[in-house]
Amino acid sequence: MQLDHIFIITLPHRKDRLNSITSQLDAFGLEYEVFNGVNGKKIKAKYASDNANVGCTASHGQVLQRAQLMGLSNCLVLEDDCELSDDFLQRINDLLLPDNWDLCYLSGTHREQPIKVNDTISRCVKTLTTHAYIVNIQKDSIYRLRHRLLYTFEEPVDCYFANLQKFNYFYVLKKPIAWQKGGYSDINGRVMYYEWLKEEIK
Repeated sequence: MQLDHIFIITLPHRKDRLNSITSQLDAFGLEYEVFNGVNGKKIKAKYASDNANVGCTASHGQVLQRAQLMGLSNCLVLEDDCELSDDFLQRINDLLLPDNWDLCYLSGTHREQPIKVNDTISRCVKTLTTHAYIVNIQKDSIYRLRHRLLYTFEEPVDCYFANLQKFNYFYVLKKPIAWQKGGYSDINGRVMYYEWLKEEIK
């Protein structure tokens, strides 16, 4: 698969995370754009969702908006705490998605078992997390998703994605190639570990 663009969502004070993900992408010889997201701690208004999650939601909405304004066909969106597999670039190059695809997660937290499509991908039923995904920017579903992320702040960002999975074509790699690295989470306010994101879908 040919990626049009790579976005890294980060916050200015998380230089540790940014240095980690950029060094990985540099090692693969990949170009990327660093996108400074919305710091939820600086949001003064109150919303149904807590402000840390609101900041994350708005950040993803703004990235999708920028990608659409740029006229991209697709892009890879990475949060700054991503860790990439050793075969990341080869797996991206070899990736073939169905013509109807809206979005493809590079790994995920599965509240319901994804449906196998082939040996490479499964179709999402209720998959959470937004740390690493490729998005088909010009699809109508993604325009709707962007609007919700920018103008409604009622639940965490990955729930907005999950709500679209039943009627659209969201896929996930059966064998993950990117996952969240353990460490301090600004959203959760504590150290988090995500070892299950490395597990292959059976």
